[in-house]
Amino acid sequence: MKKLSRREFIKAASAASGAAILAACAPQATPVPAQPTTQPPTAPPPTQKPAEAPTQAPQPTAAPTAKKLAGTVVVMHQRNELSEDEQKKFEADNPGIKIDFVQNDTTRRTAMFAAGTPPDFFRTGGGDVPIMLLRKQILDLTSYIQASPLIKVADLAPANYQYFAEDAFHTGSGKIYGMAKD
Repeated sequence: MKKLSRREFIKAASAASGAAILAACAPQATPVPAQPTTQPPTAPPPTQKPAEAPTQAPQPTAAPTAKKLAGTVVVMHQRNELSEDEQKKFEADNPGIKIDFVQNDTTRRTAMFAAGTPPDFFRTGGGDVPIMLLRKQILDLTSYIQASPLIKVADLAPANYQYFAEDAFHTGSGKIYGMAKD
């Protein structure tokens, strides 16, 4: 039995771990599904009668009534930028919606994302948009902002372009993922 030197052991361990890493990075083979066999039809398909024109115009339906929203919104922000009075006014104007205020803290926000319970709204800078897009931590807000009667995209200050992105590698235009508070 040959005794391994320290150097030989490190070489063997390196080769083994390198092989394991390469094997883990290799594409997985996907099984090819079996091709379905087609059987000739035993009977001709049934013939359908042509649709008849309606005799009366359809009656318009009533527009659905807006549902009352209810729930809790977790907001991670700074108390000096969202005062308790503003929070109470929002909750009074929107009965059924409660704000759970969490003081802004990057470490806590990261932990909340890792736990699967991220805040609904949080304070961040536009420079964080690319990495948050890669991590799939932010949502496209474009349709909400375009539908808003209060916010006009053309009126937003140039600082807001930091929150616009085509993807994580092309920012400054495209979908909207946030906006500057001021």
